[in-house]
Formats: sequence, structure tokens, C-alpha cells
Amino acid sequence: MTLRQFRSVILIGCLVFPRLAFAETQWMGQINQWAVGFESGSGEPYCRLVWDSLLGRTVEFQARRDGTRWLVARDGWAIPPGTVTTVTIVDGQRNIAAPAIYADPKTLQLWSKQGHTSDGPTKRLITEAFAGRPDVQLTFSGNEPGWTVPMSRVQTLYPEFLQCMQRLNGKSLQTAEAGSAQPF
Repeated sequence: MTLRQFRSVILIGCLVFPRLAFAETQWMGQINQWAVGFESGSGEPYCRLVWDSLLGRTVEFQARRDGTRWLVARDGWAIPPGTVTTVTIVDGQRNIAAPAIYADPKTLQLWSKQGHTSDGPTKRLITEAFAGRPDVQLTFSGNEPGWTVPMSRVQTLYPEFLQCMQRLNGKSLQTAEAGSAQPF
């Protein structure tokens, strides 16, 4: 491939996938349709925990210094601006009604009321996921079929998520390679 062909491929890729052209996510690990990444290109940095169904559905948890966000998105959605709805989280025997608001035409932000995010439920869900919690079901107010979010698969990404959070908070990760580990 010549340099001219390479430049053409890059230019076409930027035109076809403009969001990827400016993406600043450094992916740190992925397994079982889940990925952990550090986002630094959209203002305030944050850690991303993303599930991609490979069928156009995604769930993303964004952990920031000052809070967390829970986003659900689907390629086929056309959500009108200002939409306020409820997403029901079926968690074992409990049904939890989570308020959700418009984030963009294909995305809802859960646990949001009047523009404010309630961190408690989202942080608890992430913590329980890394401890081996079962999957959760999401049901929507409209005609969208229910989703199964495989929270049980995220447990093995805990070291990468911890490393991301330490980076976010400006702490260095203590490793044996750094010579700082002690056997006692």
C-alpha cells in the first residue's frame, strides 16, 4: 500500500465514522462484549465501562470524579429532545423504576431526574457487578423489547477498571514490576 492509498483510507474512514476520528478513549481491556476505557478527549476525563451487544444495543457506565452516568443506546432509536421516561430494571425479584432522560437521539440516561443524576443506584450496580452479581433485565415504556444486560460477565475486568479509576484520581498503580510490592 502506498502512502497515498493509506491517506485515502484514513480520510474515508474519518468521513464514514466521524465519531471515531475524534475519539480519545484509551481501551484498557475487553472480554465477553464488555470493555473498559479511559476517556480524555471530551473535557473532563472519565472511565468507561461499556457493553456492546453487537446487535446495535449498548450500555455504558461513565465514572467521573464527581459522579457516575448510566447510558443505554440503540442504533435504531430516534428519541425526541426533551424526552422523559421510565426504564424498569428487573433485578431478581425486584422491579425498580428508573427515571430516564434524553441524552442524544439514540441514547437515554438512566437515574436522571430534572437533569441531575442519582449516583447511589448506579455505583451500587457497578460495585455489585465486579463482585459477581447476576444479569439484569431492562424493560422500556414504549414498544422496545426487553434487554438482558449480562452484568455477570464484567467481573473479570475489575483490575482494568481499578487501574482506570486510579488514573482518573491521579493515583499510581502499585505493581510488582515497579518494585513496590512486598510479600509480607
